[in-house]
Amino acid sequence: MSEARKEEVPNIIFEARSITKVFGGLVAVNAVDFYIPQGGIVSLIGPNGAGKTTFFNMVSGLLRPTAGSFFFLGQDVTRLVPHRRAQMGIGRTFQNIRLFGTMSALDNVLTGMHVRLRGGIVGSILGTPGVRREEKEARERAADLLKFVGLRSRETFAKNLPYGDQRRLEIARALASEPKLLLLDEPTAGMNPQETARLTQLIGRLKEEYGISVLLIEHEMRVVMSISDWVTVLDHGEKISEGAPAQVRVDPKVIEAYLGTAMTG
Repeated sequence: MSEARKEEVPNIIFEARSITKVFGGLVAVNAVDFYIPQGGIVSLIGPNGAGKTTFFNMVSGLLRPTAGSFFFLGQDVTRLVPHRRAQMGIGRTFQNIRLFGTMSALDNVLTGMHVRLRGGIVGSILGTPGVRREEKEARERAADLLKFVGLRSRETFAKNLPYGDQRRLEIARALASEPKLLLLDEPTAGMNPQETARLTQLIGRLKEEYGISVLLIEHEMRVVMSISDWVTVLDHGEKISEGAPAQVRVDPKVIEAYLGTAMTG
């Protein structure tokens, strides 16, 4: 995002300044500046090997940048580990589903609440009134989240859910941590057109009903173009374009990077 664009954004929830990541002699991400506005849906796209996943993993804290800084809600979070970022309000899903297969859908969502629960080990062992009340509220909240994402099978093992439902369950679990910024790593991967359409609507509702900012990596261009407020394009670790979806899809640099195929439709 250009400096001019940055000045136009009233509330920046997340900012990347000159982020670089080097693996050995390979520069995977090179001096990328990036901004996410409060309540905005920003997509990060690019051909395979563009550096998207590396950048995404640095945002979540799984990787530390070689150079540059990240700021979340005005605080430098560059050196914070993933669980500390989650406590601050950065949640994420993964490209490869990482649910607890032999736990119920409800219990999977409850695991996402651990960063927000206040009851300690002693309170849990003793079953104090405060802990019991918190557990009851947590279960009610988990049930509400399952309803929000469109899942009715609370007690079904996660591994027995259809693929599309597993994807939505992962989003419900991420929402359980009460994120202010949600990172979605190719959420429609492997979905059929009907499942993709339903999940696209769900992502839009995250902004409309929860006011959550979203950073999206997605290969399905119809999804990106239909719900994004802003699109940033990487190629070989370099930022080659950014702008509104309609601008990006006709950018010659983007068309060249995708060989004129991925931007159609």
